[in-house]
Amino acid sequence: MEIPSLPEPGIEVVKTSDTEEISAAGQEVTYSFAVTNTGNVTLTDIEINDTDFSGTGELSAIECPAGAASLLPGASVTCTATYVVTEADFASGQLSNTATATGTPPGDDTPPPESPPSTENIPSTPEPGIEVVKTSDTDTITTVGQKVTYSFQVTNTGNVALADVTVDDTDFSGTGELSPVDCPQEAADLAPGASVTCTATYRVTEADLDSGELTNTATATGTPPGTPRRPPRRRRRPRSRSTPVRSPRRRQPLTTDRVVRWPRPAPTSAGPRASRCCSCWQVW
Repeated sequence: MEIPSLPEPGIEVVKTSDTEEISAAGQEVTYSFAVTNTGNVTLTDIEINDTDFSGTGELSAIECPAGAASLLPGASVTCTATYVVTEADFASGQLSNTATATGTPPGDDTPPPESPPSTENIPSTPEPGIEVVKTSDTDTITTVGQKVTYSFQVTNTGNVALADVTVDDTDFSGTGELSPVDCPQEAADLAPGASVTCTATYRVTEADLDSGELTNTATATGTPPGTPRRPPRRRRRPRSRSTPVRSPRRRQPLTTDRVVRWPRPAPTSAGPRASRCCSCWQVW
């Protein structure tokens, strides 16, 4: 006597990746989808569906081996896909991917099974950072009206791109007006490790010369990707440098300790008389 068995199709997928942490934008991640036939009937045409993926880029097509065309009960196959991490993925702090698997059982009356979802989360550690080094085109200031050009070399010292890089003069001893800081187009999107040089100009005043020193301190800021947009972390605050432009000591006007005058003449009826001294004309 033959006892017929009821078909009980079943399928399971376990998703993993070849890395435990995302270290930088541009990193390639390989995802693996281990699919197992957990039922009692053969499943054909195994398919993987990515139901929820946080990546802002494009995941490659999922490739399955030939065994996925017909998977016996208890058998497994591993499918793969690759993905290149974007700046936005890295800045978000985590890359998440959820997938399910399906297969076709024999017969027309048995619905295809769908696996429970399997999720793989890969953390990242974005560390935005920025540095500025300020220099000038002269070591000394010598005259009123002298033009001083300041250069601000800004470097992205973090591991994420920075947008809208700007330079702020936080402390300037000049008594005149410093020009606006002009940055090149590259400052709009500064990649990790990249640098740009911004510039500003200033005309020396008499008061600057009298003070004996012209100092200028600046900081730089940039916005990392992600929402909300925020400046680089305080623990890697922009570093600034005060670059003094010193003037030489100005010579003081020559003076005399005393004035030797000619003898004072006697007054006359014509009124006061002028008499010359050694350094000036004096009138009595």
